[in-house]
Amino acid sequence: GQGDGIRLHAEPSKEALTLRTKTKEVKNLEFKAGEKDPLADYKEDLFEIEAVIDAAGTNASEAGFRLYDSHQATWKPSGQTFSDMEGAQAPVDGKIHVRIFVDRVSMEVFVNGSYHARYIRQTPGQQPIRIISEGGAVKFDSLKVHTLRSVWE
Repeated sequence: GQGDGIRLHAEPSKEALTLRTKTKEVKNLEFKAGEKDPLADYKEDLFEIEAVIDAAGTNASEAGFRLYDSHQATWKPSGQTFSDMEGAQAPVDGKIHVRIFVDRVSMEVFVNGSYHARYIRQTPGQQPIRIISEGGAVKFDSLKVHTLRSVWE
């Protein structure tokens, strides 16, 4: 069948955990557009997002994150796609596991074992991270934003 054969699985390196300096955590969050974003006061420019989206509890047509006002990392349940990633990103045991690393020039996205990277441009004064939920609510089982130190320090 279609699921047979060799599969490539990508996860961030364990060394990435050593870069974390502080963590903001929200558990069991249900968010709709227009509500107060619990990440609205976040101002760091090197960070990691670690989120678990409850697919069954999410009725939004698109849900995820906006980075620096112009870049999106979002899941669309209708096509089970995540942003510009190749192929479907179907829930695993009803969950979408997301890790996004953001630095001053790029973002690296890991979703249920798939990987995608792209360049981003930060503009001073823009909000580093916002939650997106269009056409309904997104349910996060957990949402953590880890501030990271530079690997060059």
